Amino acid sequence: MNHNSQHKTMQLIAKGGAITIIASIFSYGFGFLFKLLISRFLGPSEFGLFTLASMIAGFSLIISLLGVHIAVGKFVPFFLENKKFSLLKGTLISSFQIASLLGVILGSTIFIFSGYIADSIFHEPGLKIILQIFALMIPFYALTTLINNIFFAFKKPSYTLITGTFITKFITLISTAIIIFLGGRIFHVSIAYCISFFIAALIGMIIIEKKLFSITCKNIISKLNHKQLLSFSF
Repeated sequence: MNHNSQHKTMQLIAKGGAITIIASIFSYGFGFLFKLLISRFLGPSEFGLFTLASMIAGFSLIISLLGVHIAVGKFVPFFLENKKFSLLKGTLISSFQIASLLGVILGSTIFIFSGYIADSIFHEPGLKIILQIFALMIPFYALTTLINNIFFAFKKPSYTLITGTFITKFITLISTAIIIFLGGRIFHVSIAYCISFFIAALIGMIIIEKKLFSITCKNIISKLNHKQLLSFSF
């Protein structure tokens, strides 16, 4: 590697690191204000329900991704650098299929057993409806996380500011403030939270398609590699 290549690589690393730090600061800041709004204006009881549902959704996210979001961080740059576009397209499609399928399965399971989880495990009957809303969110939650990792794999971490910070954090914060102002409760906040991940996943897919790599391009035949992704994850 020559001096210019090393310099360019260092610049990319520095830029990516700076964007990650900025995104983390704003994400934690917006997240803190979001939780402060709920706990202050909706009370500790409703804040507790939201926290429990978030915890269950976070655990489900780990299972629904199965480490595939980490695997794309290895395979995407390799296939891109070596111009193996069929495998690159197959990797992206395979990762979306795995995350979507497992997200739907887990979300459906939690939705069906939400009553049992709320009443028999946590003894919080009010948790049921919140958990059902979060269950609907899980596939989009998984896709958004995967998409953010794909942005990093393509060395475009700045796009995570759109999906990971602006939409899922800032817009949720603003919508929550409006909901509380209008007299809404945790039910309405949970719906807004769920919708934010749907929008983030949708916009993230559009960014990948339009800015990074077209997975709908018919000129490139995809080579699906579910097995390789899952074997790396395990």
